[in-house]
Formats: sequence, C-alpha cells, structure tokens
Amino acid sequence: MKYLEDAFDLLEKKIPQSLKKICITLVSDRTIASINKKFLNKNYPTDVISFKLGFFGDVIISAETAKRQSFEVSHSVEKEILYLSIHGILHLLGFNDNSQCNYDKMKKKQDSIFKEIAGVLDAKR
Repeated sequence: MKYLEDAFDLLEKKIPQSLKKICITLVSDRTIASINKKFLNKNYPTDVISFKLGFFGDVIISAETAKRQSFEVSHSVEKEILYLSIHGILHLLGFNDNSQCNYDKMKKKQDSIFKEIAGVLDAKR
C-alpha cells in the first residue's frame, strides 16, 4: 500500500484544482458489474468506472480485474490500480474513449502520467 500512497501523492499534484475531492474505491467484479448495469445499462464487469458530481469525483475499480490485467501486462497489482486510477481521473477531467481517436488521445495522456509517476517511484526503490 505504501506504493499506492506515494503514487497518489504524486498523482494529486497533476489534478487540476477544479476537482476538490476524489474517492477511489476498490470493489469486486460482481459489485462493479452491478454498478455498470445500474448506472450505464451495461450488463458486465469492467475495470474502472468514474462518476463526477460538481467538484467531486468517484473512481471505482474492480480489484479482481486489476489483478488479472496486471498479469497480462507484467507489472504489479499496485501499478495496475494506479494505471486504472489515472484512467478514471482522466474521465472525471472530461477525457473519453468513445471513439478510436478519443481513445488514442486518452491512452497517450494516461500512459504519459503513468510512466512519469512509476518512473519516479521505481527510481526510489
């Protein structure tokens, strides 16, 4: 958890002041599937969902999916949670991935932030 605490400290500095508070919650695949169905009318689990209300944001991450995906990309679960957190926060900031062009822009930004934060933390180890 120390890794994520340090990562979120660095990530917080990259978030505009327009977002006063962001809550990141880890849930099961079953729970995120229920949220996805209830709010987005999609009947399946996903890795991350974001909701924004004014100056506040919620980022909900499936810990089970994060664990599976971490193996696929050969890094730690903590790094995958960081990566998904960045994705969710970018959604809160107005990025979307609803087209290939938008996805490419969002992924480029997400990868850039992730590499910067992970690089700083990896250098400290």
